[in-house]
Amino acid sequence: MSNGNKDPEILQKEIISIIAERLGMPAANITTDAYLFEDLNASLLEKADIFQTLEEKYHLKFASSDIKTLKTVGNIVEFITDNAD
Repeated sequence: MSNGNKDPEILQKEIISIIAERLGMPAANITTDAYLFEDLNASLLEKADIFQTLEEKYHLKFASSDIKTLKTVGNIVEFITDNAD
């Protein structure tokens, strides 16, 4: 496992916590099916901040093409699970 042997459920909770903090909403309001823009009303600036924070925490780099295709919280969790150190 490339995410430092971290349990996927723990990883998911951490990622949701980061997204919740950046968007100023309770983590309980965020599901893996939620779309950043449509459901969580994230602005472009908030989305950029979320991805920058995740890059720093998990020591990875999102290509601009990744950012365009990672639309849901679940997409982001899956990408980090597959690519984090």
